[in-house]
Amino acid sequence: MRGIDRRRFCTGLGAGIGAALLSGCAAEPRRLAEADKRPAEGGIGGTGIVGTLTGFGSLLINGLRVELPRDAKLSDAFGPVEVDALSLEQALTVEAAAGPAGPDGAPSLQARRVHITDPLIGTIAEVSADGRGFAVNGTAVTLAPGLPSLGAGSERMRVVVSGIWRAGGVVATRLAPAPARARGRDLLAGVLRRTGATGYSIEAAPIRLPAGAVLPEPGSFVTLTGQYMAQPGLFLAETVVPGRFTGAAGALTRLSVEGYLDPVQTAPGYVLAGLGHSFDAAAQLTALAARRSLFTGPYTDTFDVQNALPLPEAAEPRHSLLEELRQRPDAVPVVSTR
Repeated sequence: MRGIDRRRFCTGLGAGIGAALLSGCAAEPRRLAEADKRPAEGGIGGTGIVGTLTGFGSLLINGLRVELPRDAKLSDAFGPVEVDALSLEQALTVEAAAGPAGPDGAPSLQARRVHITDPLIGTIAEVSADGRGFAVNGTAVTLAPGLPSLGAGSERMRVVVSGIWRAGGVVATRLAPAPARARGRDLLAGVLRRTGATGYSIEAAPIRLPAGAVLPEPGSFVTLTGQYMAQPGLFLAETVVPGRFTGAAGALTRLSVEGYLDPVQTAPGYVLAGLGHSFDAAAQLTALAARRSLFTGPYTDTFDVQNALPLPEAAEPRHSLLEELRQRPDAVPVVSTR
């Protein structure tokens, strides 16, 4: 597999944000375990993983250890990237296939594609009085516990926001200066919604699709790049990339997804906020309605979720919970959703 020099992930973030945003480079946790006692490993077909990166050596994400072969494809919304573009607490989409058995006899997971799926790149605006909330591209952002508050002079800074969607906005797990490769383009990635007879939005942020663009299906995951116009509060899309998974690991048969639930009118009463994955109608999810959680289970035409693990908001206790799961699985409150 590729070697990963962890020190390269914890470089300074530049003037303007500085050391206040380096909390994502905390000490690497020990080996993490699967959040549902290894059901995502092995089997026929690929595993789709959506979550935040928690460690290196291999890729540690959602309590899974994913090996990174030399032929794995790494990318972001602007094209291919090298492994040193990855950072702790970054939002990732991973397509993985079963590999050779490891020392413990369990099949390994081998990444075929790793895509950096940050929800926002744009300019900070509307910083709250306590510095814990702000807006980027017309989208409300809340800093996760453990990230320092924004200080004076933060507005009008261009940043990349890593994190996950919940109803009403994004919970940021990491902030960094907007990458030079973006070339001044803004980014908005989430679920496409229909607003009125002719309008569209990504969650609550109004968008305008480019003329002649293939129209994605409302309710699906879409990545837009373009320009956000503060007046009149509209994201002008220049490129539209529908979908999250590309088939790099073959047909997906399992999902492991970190996220929040968003209430809807149809059974089972919830979807995953900002992700475009619908649950099967039999899922029992009410107990997890207000919790950041890790959801796992088979994938058919819907996400047939079997188990969920409520997660702490802050990075350190979240990592610790996953480590405890590895050491004492019976002590960790995994919730059955069937």
